[in-house]
Amino acid sequence: MSKRIYNKLNVGDLFTVPSSDGGYYVGQIIYKWDDISNVFVYFFDLDRIPSESLPDSFDVTQCEVILGSFITVENLIKNWKIIGNQSYVEHPVLEKVERIKAGNLNGAETIGGGLVAKFLDTYFGVLDIDSWPDPAFVLSCFIKEMKK
Repeated sequence: MSKRIYNKLNVGDLFTVPSSDGGYYVGQIIYKWDDISNVFVYFFDLDRIPSESLPDSFDVTQCEVILGSFITVENLIKNWKIIGNQSYVEHPVLEKVERIKAGNLNGAETIGGGLVAKFLDTYFGVLDIDSWPDPAFVLSCFIKEMKK
């Protein structure tokens, strides 16, 4: 990953993740490390948007966080689209980032970026929870109870 590309990403950047049914989910970069090519992101309890652009009145601070995850910059840049930048809201899930920054990986588990779209599809009912080998694990990853 070139530093030039990595440096184009900013804390607060909003991005879209395609759903398997043609809509998009919204995520936001919350923390960016200087020495590794990963970012920590939030995903929001926001119904799928129909295109890769947000309504003019969209305010991410009014949305609930449903998932926090470490994402490789390559995954974000290659598969998802940056669509804006807004301030973010502090959330207890940021304790995971603080543990990593302090060099303590214990208790800092999150799901990886490669499965994020499937996790979001499951949360929003596009993908059946029973299609997962371990539905209990999937349910345990969400910060907020999954939609029915």
